Formats: sequence, C-alpha cells, structure tokens
Amino acid sequence: MAWRKYRKVTPELLEYMQQLRNEGMSYSKIAKVVNLATSTVQYHLDSRYKEITNIRARESVRNKNLTEEQKLRKRMYMRNYIRERYHSDPEFRKRMIESAKKYQNENKK
Repeated sequence: MAWRKYRKVTPELLEYMQQLRNEGMSYSKIAKVVNLATSTVQYHLDSRYKEITNIRARESVRNKNLTEEQKLRKRMYMRNYIRERYHSDPEFRKRMIESAKKYQNENKK
C-alpha cells in the first residue's frame, strides 16, 4: 500500500486562502490556486463544514461497533424523525427542499 504525502496547511497558507475567499473566490478556485483538495479548503475556511466533518467522523467510529439490527433501528428512527419534522416544521421543510434542489443541480453537471 502506497503512503500518501499530505501537505500541511500552514498559518501562512490559511491566511492566503482566507484572503482569496474574502475577495469572493469560490472554494474550488482557491483549491486549484493552492493545489489542495476542495474539501480541504472548505474544511479550513468554513466552520460549519469543519463541524459537520468532525461529527461524521465521530459517528463513523460509533457505528462500527453497532450490530446490523442496531444500525437498521437507528436508520428507521432517523427516517421517522425527519418525516415527522418535515410535516410539522415549515422552516425545516424549506431547508430540506432547498437542499434537495441543490443536490439535484450538482448531480446534473
């Protein structure tokens, strides 16, 4: 198995990326300029993305220890929770619809 050499994001590079972002440049364009993955740039510049990434990492560790029945039960719980919230909370419904449209537009490209 080949080892990947990861480039560290130095404070100077982070400051440069923030400057480019403040000038209105997109994450993907910044990534091309600094020769990093778009997700790396987004991770360092967007606190919400960083939080979501860290939550997903913790969840994946937790889910490794679950049995198939527990995983199924968890999926059913989340499905019912989202369905109930979708029908009872107009703001949540609006965000879900916007998210679905964004996802569809990204997959059309």
